[in-house]
This record gives sequence, structure tokens and C-alpha cells, in this order.
Amino acid sequence: MKDLSIIMASSNEPYLTRTIDGLLGALKGNTDIIVVVDGDREPPPSYPSSLVKIIYNKDCTGQRACINQAAWYSDSEFIMKLDPHCVIAKGLDIGLLDSCKDDNWTIVPRLYKCHPRLWKPILKNGLSFCSFNSQLISRPWRAFEYMDSGNKTMCFSGSCFFMNRKRFLSLGGLDELHGGYG
Repeated sequence: MKDLSIIMASSNEPYLTRTIDGLLGALKGNTDIIVVVDGDREPPPSYPSSLVKIIYNKDCTGQRACINQAAWYSDSEFIMKLDPHCVIAKGLDIGLLDSCKDDNWTIVPRLYKCHPRLWKPILKNGLSFCSFNSQLISRPWRAFEYMDSGNKTMCFSGSCFFMNRKRFLSLGGLDELHGGYG
């Protein structure tokens, strides 16, 4: 049994291979990677590493269903949902496991843009807070810098979150009735 499973859903994702390769170089703990490839025309590549498990859905079921499928497949204590076009810091898996003090926590790492050619984070103006309008279009929100700390509530984009797997499953996973993606 692993401590952490990084779970991803992919549908014709051009950066999937780079993301998996980057994860394999960054992971330091007892962590595996579970990818559900959703309805791609071609089956996904196989990986020689036993840390990578690929599940291939011939028919497209949607991102939310794939993340739920990966969570059910995992036997790890914790899961980290990650978009298949992300870079993580070396040892992030150990850092998340060490900082999770309670099974009821959900941890969301800080979001930075990724340089697509260099495949490295652009380490300025990381996103911790955002605002959105009635059409749910979001944008970075910088006004938080002027508020006292008691009034701040962080947000996240959904590209990455970490939590106890049993808690995720007890909450019903991601709501597939809300739509397949997003």
C-alpha cells in the first residue's frame, strides 16, 4: 500500500508524458501515479516504472468520473488530484504528507503558471486568491493584500488538491451530475 496516489484524468492531453516524467523525477516518498486516459483514439504509452498505473477507458466518461475511478482504484491513504499538464516541486509528496495533521484537511498548493517550452514554473505572481463573476469567469484577485488576515479565504483552481482518500470517497468524490469537466 502506498501513502499517496497522484491521480489524473487525461483526454487527448498533449503534456501527459511530460507531466508523468516530471512526477517520476520529483517524487521522494511512497507515492504512485494513477492516470485514467479517457476516450483517446490511441491507447496511452506504457511506462516501465511500477509507480505508474494507466487505466484506459475506450469511451469518454469525463474528467470527474475519471478522477472518481482513479480514487476508487487507489489503495493509498491519501490522494492528490493533479491536472495532466502540471509540474510539481521535488519532494512535494513528502511535504504534503508531513503537513497533513488531520484526516479532514484538504490542502491546495500554490498555483504558478508553467512555461510550456522549458517545463518549469514561472515563480512570480503565484495565485492564492481569485475573484469570479456571475458567469464563473475567474481572474487573479490582488485586493487581499490590503485586508487583515482574519478576512482572507483562499481559493483554488481545481488543478491540484490533496486529501485523505477515504474522506474523498465518503463525500461522494467529484459530482458527476454537475458536468463531466471542470
